[in-house]
Amino acid sequence: MHDWAEIRRRVLRKELSKRAACREHDLHWSTLSRILEEPMPPGYQQAVSRPRPKLRLFLPILHRILEEDRAVPPKQRHTATRLFHRLRDEFGYTGGRRWTD
Repeated sequence: MHDWAEIRRRVLRKELSKRAACREHDLHWSTLSRILEEPMPPGYQQAVSRPRPKLRLFLPILHRILEEDRAVPPKQRHTATRLFHRLRDEFGYTGGRRWTD
């Protein structure tokens, strides 16, 4: 919500009443209460992590490769596409390029 800080500032400085803020910004009373309680809007949180049955077996390999990449210069590190090709060619990964398969 891009107006979060502005609404907070105006209501807390008493430039705008809570009722007027709800009316002006088309907010529910409980939403305005959350805005006034929290200085920053809450980020998106996924309720349940997505299952990754195909990738799960390859996670240790990916972590090892990425740890090894920390020792090399940034220009020589693996890209996501290169990681995909290595998993497919060297380790037999059968999933797609989108790792949420």
